[in-house]
Amino acid sequence: MLFLTDPFYLDWNTLIVGKLSPWIDADSEIETERRNSEAALTQELNFSAYLGLPVFMIPLKGPRNANLARLLLNHIHTGHHTSNVSYTLGFRFSSTVLDF
Repeated sequence: MLFLTDPFYLDWNTLIVGKLSPWIDADSEIETERRNSEAALTQELNFSAYLGLPVFMIPLKGPRNANLARLLLNHIHTGHHTSNVSYTLGFRFSSTVLDF
């Protein structure tokens, strides 16, 4: 049972981060997928801000993320929230071994 004086109860929102749904691709070349992703991204960012989550993680799907950047900038400038956005980068290393 949690009580209002319990430290965990008071700090629960500092321990939880949001994560963007994996199907969202705001920079998709398919227009309907891009439009649906834009709407879902906005909805998830707004819900995260409503919950007061301190961090929202967004995985980058490729080297071109201009539309995603535009949507995030718009969200940051128009919202009244204190969330931080964290980008998840995926790295690939080649299996080539270099001899020196």
